[in-house]
Amino acid sequence: MSHCGTVSAVAELDLNKGKVVKNLDLLPPNEPTSPSSHPAAFAWGPGEKTLYVALANRDAVAAVRVGGDELKLETIFDTRLPGQTYFGAMRMRSPYRRTADGSLPPTPVPMRLRSSP
Repeated sequence: MSHCGTVSAVAELDLNKGKVVKNLDLLPPNEPTSPSSHPAAFAWGPGEKTLYVALANRDAVAAVRVGGDELKLETIFDTRLPGQTYFGAMRMRSPYRRTADGSLPPTPVPMRLRSSP
């Protein structure tokens, strides 16, 4: 998905044929004039089965499963600190769950996504 020169997707390219062979939206905006998630940096996980994608406008990292017939979003990791209120350019629900005493955990909790049909 492309909005005003920015994107909210990753793609696998076939450089020999000059074609996009796989495409995966990563938290695209709801409105055409809203900022994209802006995938900005990439890193391979062990065995190159998972691609970690930094989403600059979401203060988040997407874990994308590669290989097979399609790219698959496994999870989104929120990189904000507990109590951080200013982040990225897009609104996002906090993944932090309060503990029994009402405090926030010291480390981020991965946000689990629902599988799309």
